[in-house]
Amino acid sequence: MVDQAIRQSLFPPEAVWVFECPELGLEVDYQKGRDFKAETCIEKAQAEAIRALPANHPLYILYTSGTTGKPKGIQRNTGDYAVALH
Repeated sequence: MVDQAIRQSLFPPEAVWVFECPELGLEVDYQKGRDFKAETCIEKAQAEAIRALPANHPLYILYTSGTTGKPKGIQRNTGDYAVALH
């Protein structure tokens, strides 16, 4: 399913982290140079130092589906999200 979505994508990802789930009984057809076992990536990852960000620092952009009009994106800021989680 992921491979099919990537084939249809205008901007395909350069890398895909694959989280294997053996209990589902699905086999993964890894694409060399693109697909990586998530566990291996996590083991090799190096921790980043924690640093403060301004409250209005962009965290992510959430897009509407566009079912009632043209899709729109709204930027969520780091501070807004932290307050909402609290």
